[in-house]
Amino acid sequence: AGIMMDALILLILSNLLCFYHQSNFLALILACLFYYYVVQIFTNLNPFFPGTDGYYLMEDALGLQRCYGYSFECANKAWSAIRQGLWPKLRKNEVFAVLYFCLSAICISLYWLLITGLLTFPLWSNLILHT
Repeated sequence: AGIMMDALILLILSNLLCFYHQSNFLALILACLFYYYVVQIFTNLNPFFPGTDGYYLMEDALGLQRCYGYSFECANKAWSAIRQGLWPKLRKNEVFAVLYFCLSAICISLYWLLITGLLTFPLWSNLILHT
């Protein structure tokens, strides 16, 4: 129901923004809420971020449990073989698990980079804009 409720609120906000044509504080609040719910829906549908609806949908579609944990174990197995100077012997599903773990790590890192950038925006935007 999380995605559906977010989509319903997004639909209501888009209708309000279509019919409300004034430049004031209320329009700014509506636009910020609209942006928030668009980002919320795309973030929540991300299959590479454990705990989101997209992750659980992917797990159910593939018939897996602990997809992120399994992919972490496969990546750890491959990394320890590489550190010993050996080529890791992985089955096909383990190769896909390692790729999934790499994509998840990139996705989680970009998410936290985005959050950090937004939280520190007043600090670094003054340095960039006033130089």
